[in-house]
Amino acid sequence: MKTFFEQYSDRLVYGTDMGFDTDMYKMTFRVLETQDEHFYNIDLTGYHWPMHGFGLSDSVLKRVYRENALRILKRK
Repeated sequence: MKTFFEQYSDRLVYGTDMGFDTDMYKMTFRVLETQDEHFYNIDLTGYHWPMHGFGLSDSVLKRVYRENALRILKRK
């Protein structure tokens, strides 16, 4: 997954369909930003599948979180 994000980082935009709960953002940021392995968030996700962090670089995160959306919206 990390390789995919790195290869296509100029085409990806952060988004979620999981609501606006603070814990949801913490979980998705943990997946994208850390290299944590085999963690669960059953209360939030409702399932017992392990999650793993991608450990994306700051430059990839900057594009996915902000720069690509600004480009799409034609804003600086």
